[in-house]
Amino acid sequence: MPQAACYAASLDTPDHRSAATITIVTFVVLVLELTSTRLYAYIGSAHATSTALSIALLGLGVGAFVRLRSGRWAAPRHAALGLAAALFGLAAAATGGAPLAGLVALSLVPFAFAGMLVSGAYAARGSQGARTTYALDLFAAAGGCLVAPRLVGPLSPTEIIAMLGLLGCVLALLIDRRDDRRPRAVAALALIGVAHVSLLVAGRMGALPDGPLAVLLAFDPHAEKALVGGTSARDVLDSVWSPLGRLDVHQAPADRDERLGVYTDGMSPTFMVQEARAKAGAFEDTWGLLMSLPYRALHPDRVLVLGAGAGASVWLARKYGASRIDAVEVNPAMPDLLARWRHFAGDVYHQPGVRLFIDDARRHLADTDERYDLIELALALTGNVHAQPAGLEAHLYTVEAVRLYLRRLTPTGVLVLIHSDPGNAYRQLLTVIEALEASGVPRARALDGIVVLHDPRPGTAYQYLLVVRPTPLPLDVVDRLDLDPTSPSPA
Repeated sequence: MPQAACYAASLDTPDHRSAATITIVTFVVLVLELTSTRLYAYIGSAHATSTALSIALLGLGVGAFVRLRSGRWAAPRHAALGLAAALFGLAAAATGGAPLAGLVALSLVPFAFAGMLVSGAYAARGSQGARTTYALDLFAAAGGCLVAPRLVGPLSPTEIIAMLGLLGCVLALLIDRRDDRRPRAVAALALIGVAHVSLLVAGRMGALPDGPLAVLLAFDPHAEKALVGGTSARDVLDSVWSPLGRLDVHQAPADRDERLGVYTDGMSPTFMVQEARAKAGAFEDTWGLLMSLPYRALHPDRVLVLGAGAGASVWLARKYGASRIDAVEVNPAMPDLLARWRHFAGDVYHQPGVRLFIDDARRHLADTDERYDLIELALALTGNVHAQPAGLEAHLYTVEAVRLYLRRLTPTGVLVLIHSDPGNAYRQLLTVIEALEASGVPRARALDGIVVLHDPRPGTAYQYLLVVRPTPLPLDVVDRLDLDPTSPSPA
């Protein structure tokens, strides 16, 4: 017998088929779980991500139970074909705009087929190979955890699900013995494979509807998604997925040719400003008034912008004389998105003296000894009123975080915090006072270094400004900060 034929025959054994089943199915399950968390966070909320993990465990358990009760119907060859078909159904439903509840229910089916396959493979290998079996399971799970975050971005969640469906087709071929393949089963497998490839190709060509966006825009206007109110799909000009959130570029009719909103999972807006208007600071007297005041009043030389987003604050820092601007943005998709809109917003992060870091804000500050004249944190994670209560619990707004920010200031430096909700602004003020007290500033003197300002005008998310310094703020600085929203911009 030729060597290649011997090798092929050695792979076509029950032991090798069960090993391949555990490896492929566990990988598919982990990637599907993690991909689903990203999809659910976009069409639902961050709280919906735990649903993906719960439904996976439920499905695996249901599948194992069904295999025990209905062995013939749950045979590996049928279960592998069912897994591939169920993944196509899930991808097609997500593409077509199925709501969160529908996707959760549909997700149960591929996880159930996976449960049939994995439990059957464990039973087939028996206790003799338990160590090797468990090692394969852990290896495949670790591989899925490593690969999934790297897939979200180059591929959308629906495209990833289609790719997993193709893996299911490969598994069905490996499981089905060559001498026992039935023409109808082969034809069904080929049809499912072609369906997955067609979905992938059509998606890459942009020929399919944006189902997740349609679900997002159908949200209750009073829900936590700021992008929802009065928005149609035509107003969303560009989108990109990433492991930390989908970015949508939105243009409101009133802002045409002036600014573009960039939303993360429909929340937390940051704005790309038309380049000429950005350089002139034309937005300072409108929606950007509060965020501009510290730069106007203090003219800081060294600036750190946390949650820099699309870079509006970087333009302000440049206009008012900053020679060194460090911008920290956690979403790795933001630079590529801005590059695609360079013709509109310019190249904000490649100006002289500007450095962009893709990193978590607190981690970046913990790893540096740099000192800054101004550190700004504006609307990070808290893009609208409804998201605020949960957002303020984020690690960027804790007492420990504020103490870290204060330690990275120069002796006369200030911390700038901007919110859009009065409740959050008040809670932030209390957090700042507690952080100052923990840093050695008596509570009775803490307010001498704090300025709180409010912009009551509608149409801006930048409504509450806190300027914080561990030492008392000079009265002339306070006077320069206290600008009436109706007064013209100072020269």
